[in-house]
Amino acid sequence: TDGDPDGEAVVAVGGGPTYTWAVLEQRARRFAAGLAAEGLGTGERWALMAHNRIEWTPMVLGNLRAGTRYVPINWHLTVGEVAYLLEDSGSSLLVVDEVDAEVGREAAAAVGLAQDRVLVLGDAPGTGSFEDWLAGHDDLEPPDGPAGSVRNYTSGTTGRPKGVQRSDQSGTAAELMNGTSATWGRFYFLPDHGPHLVVSPMYHAMPGAFHNAALGLGQSIVFEDRFDVERLLATIEDRAVTSAC
Repeated sequence: TDGDPDGEAVVAVGGGPTYTWAVLEQRARRFAAGLAAEGLGTGERWALMAHNRIEWTPMVLGNLRAGTRYVPINWHLTVGEVAYLLEDSGSSLLVVDEVDAEVGREAAAAVGLAQDRVLVLGDAPGTGSFEDWLAGHDDLEPPDGPAGSVRNYTSGTTGRPKGVQRSDQSGTAAELMNGTSATWGRFYFLPDHGPHLVVSPMYHAMPGAFHNAALGLGQSIVFEDRFDVERLLATIEDRAVTSAC
């Protein structure tokens, strides 16, 4: 981060709004406050079904600060498949992007999740009902309790997808981030400088882990929403990317 709160922290390939480190922290705190206001306590679940976009980072960090567990959902899934994940995980809130909003709403309705518990990320960052909801919550320092985590689901190739999460939940958000950077980050030789490019879908476990490890090392995040060889190579060169997943 070079100690600059106004430095670029999160961007998307192709332009659009960006977050500085200061704004990223503010949005993460607001999101944590919002989760608490919605009644989600330590270890309780909420779901996120969205393409790669800059809102992922403050939500993941806010989840860590709130002590909750988020459930990343593959946006290729059908209404029935999404409904199963919502019900099995016990998710009481769904954040979904505009392109998948119809599937998300139908799945939520199928499991009795009220429509006001479905928050939509607009086609462009900074728009949609999610932004209105986020703006309604104060920028408060969350309690320094157990860090949040993720509940990933297996692909379900031999039956129903199964939720996978750590059985323990201890340590603060800072301790968890430092631990992820020291293990994942150093094992895979992630640098402590330059942008980290996220090109794999964030509903997978691996890009989420690399995303967190890179952040903990002080790398900025560049989101790409699709894989294209020429565009990928151009992004690496133009933005001096030092790691990617």
